[in-house]
Amino acid sequence: MDKEIGWNELKDLGDSLNLPINEDKLYEDYCLLREVREMVAGKTKRVDLRWVYFFEKCVDECGLEIKKLVSFVLSISIANAAAERVFSVINEIWTKNLIV
Repeated sequence: MDKEIGWNELKDLGDSLNLPINEDKLYEDYCLLREVREMVAGKTKRVDLRWVYFFEKCVDECGLEIKKLVSFVLSISIANAAAERVFSVINEIWTKNLIV
């Protein structure tokens, strides 16, 4: 939220993620986000908490389309440490089984 996102970027994100997005409602959400962006950005440095603050301010069906995008993007893991740990444990088990 530090950098203002353009409408085309937001629309392209929805298209590339292949999510069922209503473009008219997404545009309404985009306009609302533009209005409150500076206020939300000043609340905290953590991106997830900024979005929580934004969605808390939404009433009724406002923000639902952009929430689909944000939920998807924030659910993407930023690291693969868990997967690497699984491979390490399996490798250790295989090594022990080969020695026995």
